[in-house]
Amino acid sequence: MEENIPNNQTREIGKLLSMLVAIIVMGTIAGVMIFSNNRQKEPVVETSPEIVESYALQEQVEGEQSATLPQITEPIVAEEQVEDEQPIAAPSAPAPPEIATGIEESPPQEPPKISEPDPRAIDLRSVVGVQCNFENAQKEKVAYRGSGVFVHPDGYILTNRHVVDLAWAVWAYDDSSVDLSYDTLVDCEVRFLQDGLTIDPADQAPYPFFDLNKISGIQYDFKARLAYLPDTGDLSEQENMQLDYAVLKITEKNSAKYFPSETPTIHHSPIFVPTSQEWVDMIKGQRVQIPGYAYQATGPGAFQEYRLFTIDATILNVYGGDKAFLNKALILETESQPDAFGGRSGSPIFYRGYVVGVIQSKGLPSEVAGSYLRAYQTSISAVVDNLTGRVENITNLFSGAKIGE
Repeated sequence: MEENIPNNQTREIGKLLSMLVAIIVMGTIAGVMIFSNNRQKEPVVETSPEIVESYALQEQVEGEQSATLPQITEPIVAEEQVEDEQPIAAPSAPAPPEIATGIEESPPQEPPKISEPDPRAIDLRSVVGVQCNFENAQKEKVAYRGSGVFVHPDGYILTNRHVVDLAWAVWAYDDSSVDLSYDTLVDCEVRFLQDGLTIDPADQAPYPFFDLNKISGIQYDFKARLAYLPDTGDLSEQENMQLDYAVLKITEKNSAKYFPSETPTIHHSPIFVPTSQEWVDMIKGQRVQIPGYAYQATGPGAFQEYRLFTIDATILNVYGGDKAFLNKALILETESQPDAFGGRSGSPIFYRGYVVGVIQSKGLPSEVAGSYLRAYQTSISAVVDNLTGRVENITNLFSGAKIGE
């Protein structure tokens, strides 16, 4: 027979069970709360929306840059500066041959004994504008213009070969624009300033310019003939292409401008001929002054009169040749500000007031500064070296010359 538990006992057992369940539940909740508190004490790392945006922007910009930067697989070659077509313009000279490296500098511990020439003012009356007249078999004429400089009071003028020798100009500069049917040089007309204007070696650009027509009249002053061209017998082909000089000689004055009894005075500039080592140790890196008769044939601001402009340039390097001028100063590398004028060919290069070279070519954009032009010019040393032996006494051609020993 089953034993029945009284109701009051049943209720007590129920209470105990309820209390036990409550304790278990409360313990569980307390454990959860403790665990939760411990998690909250750990640092919370969140990614800032601003940082995410900046990373995304950076990735986008870098991606765009990578997409637009060119992949350079070939060396960039500077394009020749294009000028308006003109009756005469100095072509770009061929670069010195690879074998013609710069002349080595003297060791710094053994400075050379150099006596620089005393600075002297540049007499702008010595700088001339040249117009050479050519004719063909039909006696039709064409004129080419350039510049030059009196180097002797007897009327010798230093200028460029490509101003007076069209066939050589076509060969040396690959200039197909020249009409070789005009193969006879008739004469050259020479113009120069009458007023005693000068430039001091300490002066710097910008320089004033002078319109020859307004100051000295529109008529030429002298006629001249060709006296000397380079002797090419001992030159290599590259040296022949680089040696761009000619010498003119005054033959008569313009009878329409001067009275028969009137003798115009010729003002000349002396030359300075350093040794090969002096070129490097003394003149390389120096500023030089280049006056010449420019003009602009076409375009805005065109002018046909002879206008004397002067620019500054820097001698960047001195190059020798590969045969007759091996380790001799043949070519000067210059850097100057660009202009679009013609007529510069044959302009003298002055160092401390002395002629040290002659402009022969337009410049190429400089790799260092895009607003400057680099070009190759004939050194006065190369001119004198090439003429020596053909002139009985070099001072008969170059008055007041200072020649390094």
